[in-house]
Amino acid sequence: GTEAVYGQSLVRGEELYSTSHYLHEMISTWFYILVIIFILGFTIDTIIELLNWKHTRINLPSNSSELNYFKAGFRVSFISHVLMAVITCVLLFTGSFGKLDSLILEHISNPYAQTLAYFGVIAFASFIVSLPFSVYRTFYVEEKFGFNKTTTQTFIQDKLKSMFATIIIGGGLLAFILWIYNRDQQHFWLWSWITLVVFMILASMLFTSIILPLFNRLSPLEEGELKASIEALCERLQFPLTRLYVMDGSKRSTKANAFFSGLGPRKSIVLYDTLVSNYSTEEILAVLTHEIGHYKLKHTLKTLTASIIQTGLMFYLLGIILKSDELPMALGGIERTFQLSLTGFAILYSPVSLALSILMNSLSRKHEYEADAYAKEHYSGPHLASALAKLHKDSLSNPKPHPVYVAVHYSHPTLQQRVNYLESPSK
Repeated sequence: GTEAVYGQSLVRGEELYSTSHYLHEMISTWFYILVIIFILGFTIDTIIELLNWKHTRINLPSNSSELNYFKAGFRVSFISHVLMAVITCVLLFTGSFGKLDSLILEHISNPYAQTLAYFGVIAFASFIVSLPFSVYRTFYVEEKFGFNKTTTQTFIQDKLKSMFATIIIGGGLLAFILWIYNRDQQHFWLWSWITLVVFMILASMLFTSIILPLFNRLSPLEEGELKASIEALCERLQFPLTRLYVMDGSKRSTKANAFFSGLGPRKSIVLYDTLVSNYSTEEILAVLTHEIGHYKLKHTLKTLTASIIQTGLMFYLLGIILKSDELPMALGGIERTFQLSLTGFAILYSPVSLALSILMNSLSRKHEYEADAYAKEHYSGPHLASALAKLHKDSLSNPKPHPVYVAVHYSHPTLQQRVNYLESPSK
């Protein structure tokens, strides 16, 4: 009998060892996957940035304002990029994500408060690290090249408003998604996808009326030649204009822009005051015809549809990852939690996100060419080309980016590509 008991104990011990060994191997495997994906992503990003750096330096005159502005901005973004990567690597190798999660679990019992506290700490730490770079870019780089109009008060207000909006909107959305997860893990991805789709549609509808006024003052365009010309253009092109605003963009920068927003029957056109002040009526109308082209060619709907599909894929994969017990432990956790699983997923999803981003940017550049063709046909190609050239010159945009950098990061074709397209014979 003693031998039988001993034999059973030995078997149980071997089973426990086997299970423990398997668990250790799985945790190690997840850890190596996370590290490899992160380092590989950082390496690819860095190579693309350096390719663009070298290409731009070679192709622009050494004393040009565009090159000097590009170099100043590149230094800030590159140092920030490397620093954030180093910090993330340290957090991964020291298991700090898991330690933070364990500390929060020890002091907070409510699961919703745990998740919000975890991401709140990470968001605040990221804000602190990025703040010096934001200050330097705004008050040194932008100031040096004559773009900055942001006062210290406006800068602080913008940061506080952004934090407030992130806490209310982002925190509320995160808490609701966690609620879905706790109630129905099997169909979590589907209900979360539906939730985010509804949020995306509402955000598109309410952006101009609710979100944008938090940061900028919108005023109706004054009566005069420009307003009459815009209204006549919209009527001729059958664009359902309901609101026409001028935004105080000069409050922060000398750079100019224009856009339209809104889904359904209500459409708003927003002009930067810098655009109204520094561009001719013909150039502004050409830019607006381009924007109307996006509406007429259903680019907004196509982009929204692509984003919805992309979001569905993301939540489907997230639903699979959330079932793993080992992934949170690979981050240093002691148990599976929603917040640690989400952190691991953010790293694992980055290659998919990069691939989808390249596809979305390709689609966006195609849409820009089509909207340019629409403006060329229904208003004036030369005036649009003139406006684009001024926009690029006034913002000192890089006129010679590397083709690989364009493919990965540019949602619009380069200036030269667009001008060439506008000047080419109509098909």
